[in-house]
Amino acid sequence: MPRKFAWASLPDDQLLQLRFKDLEVTVGGTWLEARLADLHDELDRRGLRIRPHAWISDEWFSPDITPGIAIPFYLTHPRLMRLERKMIIDVEGGAAPECMRILRHEAGHVVQHAYQLRATRTRISPRPSRSGSRLVRTGAGGTSDGRRCVSCNTSTS
Repeated sequence: MPRKFAWASLPDDQLLQLRFKDLEVTVGGTWLEARLADLHDELDRRGLRIRPHAWISDEWFSPDITPGIAIPFYLTHPRLMRLERKMIIDVEGGAAPECMRILRHEAGHVVQHAYQLRATRTRISPRPSRSGSRLVRTGAGGTSDGRRCVSCNTSTS
């Protein structure tokens, strides 16, 4: 059961006037806490020792300076999810399977940042270069073919 908040019964126009900090929402005590525990269990089963922490923000992201995941505030309460759906038409991560998909994606970035995997590296290309080599050097700027992650604009290789 979600925490009780005075703002939960406000009409949309009044709720939209509140500042983010005035919502006083957290990951703890919400369905997100269980999803984060599921993520930690998955990482443990795969032998990864890193445990990303999470905080509430205005969008999904994983900064490169901390091993954690920012989760959109609207996911913390059914009232905020209804308003997000009304305003944006979609609630990104609003269902458990989609939330887990995004958490896994962001956890990938946590691992990437924690172990500095985005530094220049060599990978094997499926197609040989003009010189006949199949080794391709990719740097922090992305892949050699420019593919980008739609949700966070990072390279997808």
